[in-house]
Amino acid sequence: MKKYITELSREELEKVFEENDDLQTDVEDDMYDTNFDYVTDMLEPMKKGLDNWSIGANNYNYLKVGDRDVFIAGVQKSQADYGTLDDKGVVLLEQIILDLDKLNDLGADDNVTDEEYETASDEIDENIKDLASIIADYFTLVLEPSKNDGEEYFIDFYAEERLDEDCYIKVDDNSGFSDYILNQDIVYTKKYKKGIK
Repeated sequence: MKKYITELSREELEKVFEENDDLQTDVEDDMYDTNFDYVTDMLEPMKKGLDNWSIGANNYNYLKVGDRDVFIAGVQKSQADYGTLDDKGVVLLEQIILDLDKLNDLGADDNVTDEEYETASDEIDENIKDLASIIADYFTLVLEPSKNDGEEYFIDFYAEERLDEDCYIKVDDNSGFSDYILNQDIVYTKKYKKGIK
């Protein structure tokens, strides 16, 4: 008998994912595309503050900051919209914002030497590099998920949203045994007139 994808339990879906290599590849590709779109959306507010960047799977991901004020404003927007930063990143971002305010005050103080101002500015730049590295590492984590992440994505999203409802596994009527191989019957129309496909 046929047991359709919509009728399968979570445990059965886990077995379907495990037994179907082509399905795993399709799920991983779909998950990458979805996650890449998500990372692109998170990166968008920061782009104008960057001189260069590289983001992708199996890649050396980095963000090279050009305009620190524009970059920090972009990070704040990305954080508000997507929660891009972990707790460490949030603390660092807050510290950078405070330090930038202090730097502006130092610039207006006639008693501060150029050397003191440059030292404070260089410290902020180092913290911004660290923040950019935290963000790039997060993007790497999102774009290079584990096999377990793929299974969760399949069960929680892909099976319902991407697979046709007519996908099924075969179950023996007597024993209830299944090999959990996913099947789909495809019907097509063949035309017998030349020039029409």
